[in-house]
Amino acid sequence: MLNKYFISHSTADNRFIEEEIIPLLRAMNIETWYSKNDIRSATEWERSIKYGLEHSDGVILIMSHNSSKSDYVKDEVSWAIDKRPGKLLPVMISDCDPIDFHIRLPRIQYINYKEDERTARINLIGLLKSLENAQKRLFTIKGKWTGHAFQIFGNEALESPLTLEVWQIDNNSISGNLIVLHPKFGEAAFTLTGSCAFEKFFQYNYYSQQPSVIQFGAMLLELDPLGIEFKGKFVGYGAYSGKIITGDIHLKKN
Repeated sequence: MLNKYFISHSTADNRFIEEEIIPLLRAMNIETWYSKNDIRSATEWERSIKYGLEHSDGVILIMSHNSSKSDYVKDEVSWAIDKRPGKLLPVMISDCDPIDFHIRLPRIQYINYKEDERTARINLIGLLKSLENAQKRLFTIKGKWTGHAFQIFGNEALESPLTLEVWQIDNNSISGNLIVLHPKFGEAAFTLTGSCAFEKFFQYNYYSQQPSVIQFGAMLLELDPLGIEFKGKFVGYGAYSGKIITGDIHLKKN
């Protein structure tokens, strides 16, 4: 669950944060990491701000003329884009140019408090709730999944039993293993890494050093609304055949 947000801001905007953002987050049972004072040295930033970033699930950026001039804020935005993809929430409270914060920030839709505070507040609450729901859904994939892969091998239609086990989820990053029982080449084990995109689509990469098996490949799986079934496609390189192999995957939660 997304339950702690780092607030990236200029101290000139403290009043807005203390009167609007923090009460709203507290009402939603969301904790905040918020520094009221300027951090004066690079060493202090490393020790204090970096700690706050690393121990937060997401970042709320208060966009203003003041914060657009802050190198610390720009560093925090750069960190969030790299380390918390999809969990940077820009909130604009006065005229400023998003590109002044980061070259990629204009791609991220911001909450506009400049014109209609009530609408902005409703939009922010909705976005926070949608991110929380997405995070809950992401954690439903942890555990063991079993099913089959279906492929055409030469002129044959082959069905291979699969076991996919997700061990760890860190933000949008996923790790685990994949075991395939191929009807021609036997059992093969793969290391699995992955990520979540758009709440229900999961991209996995897998690789193995075992001879005579698919040495590496990728899967794109869609999670059903109940969170108990995966369906999707795979593509891999077959070490035995020396060819690209594609097919379908169907998995269910154990």
